[in-house]
Amino acid sequence: ELLGYSDHVVFNSFPQWLRFKPLVAALKPDVQCGIRVNPEHSEVKTAIYDPCGRFSRLGVTRREFRPDLLDGISGLHFHNLCELNADS
Repeated sequence: ELLGYSDHVVFNSFPQWLRFKPLVAALKPDVQCGIRVNPEHSEVKTAIYDPCGRFSRLGVTRREFRPDLLDGISGLHFHNLCELNADS
């Protein structure tokens, strides 16, 4: 349903990408898809926004990154500096 309103979609993991890749290809092949990358660097005090927090779902880490699964991915989204000012 969301594909009808989207021109791009960012996935939090490669398993999530693989799950929805066929649906994207079938329903809206022109949509741009990306993968969220976890920078494994933390500057936030609020635990839910900390990409380094235990059980974080804020993107794939370097260890989890799969260059072999990038077919159909056109961009990367880096989760960092949430709730921080420009002086960060």
